[in-house]
Amino acid sequence: MANKTQVFFGNKAREGYMRGINIVADAVVPTLGPKGRCVLLSPGAGRPKITKDGVSVAKEIRLNDPLEEAGAQLIRNVASQACSNAGDGTTTATLLARALIVEGHRLIAAGYDPISLKQGIDNSLVSVVEYLRARSRECRTLESLQHVATISANGDTAIGNMIGEAVFRSGENGIINVRDGSALKDTVDYVEGMVVDSGAVSNDYMPHNGRPWQGEQALVLISASDLDTHEQLRTIASVLDQYDERPVVMIAPSFSEEFEYAVRRFNGPSPRIMLVKTPGFGSTKVSSERDLATYTNSTVVGDAAGIPLDKMSPSHIGYGALVTVTRRNMTIQQEKLKLPLLPCWKASRRSSTTRKTNVLVV
Repeated sequence: MANKTQVFFGNKAREGYMRGINIVADAVVPTLGPKGRCVLLSPGAGRPKITKDGVSVAKEIRLNDPLEEAGAQLIRNVASQACSNAGDGTTTATLLARALIVEGHRLIAAGYDPISLKQGIDNSLVSVVEYLRARSRECRTLESLQHVATISANGDTAIGNMIGEAVFRSGENGIINVRDGSALKDTVDYVEGMVVDSGAVSNDYMPHNGRPWQGEQALVLISASDLDTHEQLRTIASVLDQYDERPVVMIAPSFSEEFEYAVRRFNGPSPRIMLVKTPGFGSTKVSSERDLATYTNSTVVGDAAGIPLDKMSPSHIGYGALVTVTRRNMTIQQEKLKLPLLPCWKASRRSSTTRKTNVLVV
């Protein structure tokens, strides 16, 4: 039997979802700032977790009452959007959301028109954003980055200085990975280039002398869809033919036996094309594709990315000054060889020449 729909009106509805908003906000707001308090989360399965991340606390709260759950869902959406758009400030967003809702209810109860209130909030938002932008300061120096990182690290100077230096050295376009380590101390490893935890799909694409495959001034093709047929290879080859005999790295979630066989026949005795599977699992593959596309100045193609292979153009092809592939990983270096760029890349490359570094914090 289908669940019955419950309908609520007026003050009863407002009071119900305000209870849900207050429950979530009362749990999230104490985590505000570097001196905020921690929250113990005890999921139904698994170990308890201690955190002071506002969005993590909000996501764990589920309420039985439908009205209260509606209010809780509203606050969860606010925290999640703040996390997605800014990466931080989820607790502040929760605090401001509750304040706006409380004051809005007070004015509506006093007789104000709800539509006019909404328009007033939208008009004020423009002025607030302009005020904040006029008084904001960019963090460019090592000291300013370390100061911000220390605040985010709950006042831990050692962690803040380490993260600030990592961000400063990696640059604006650098990639930073944070992972759990087994050592007793926190360490930072700087790697020139971008290291990907995915290597050649088969030994058939590796040099016979046992050394890693290397491609200088290599073309990089990133596909969000599987590569399965020789027709797909023919379509790709029609775009790559204008670049003479440059080495090519194709990155995709998977390759069929038919496609691999077609590539082996295309390569001949000297492997020009290297096949590498997209690193990661599930949704992390999408993040890996974006990181690789950003670093190689390419565009992700394939039906899953909205650009079918038959619509692919040279501008979608990326570039790696030196690409080194083993059976276990792949390293892409950009600024080291000082090789001339292809014409189609000269117009699309970013003007910034900041050295990019992959940073591993353990």
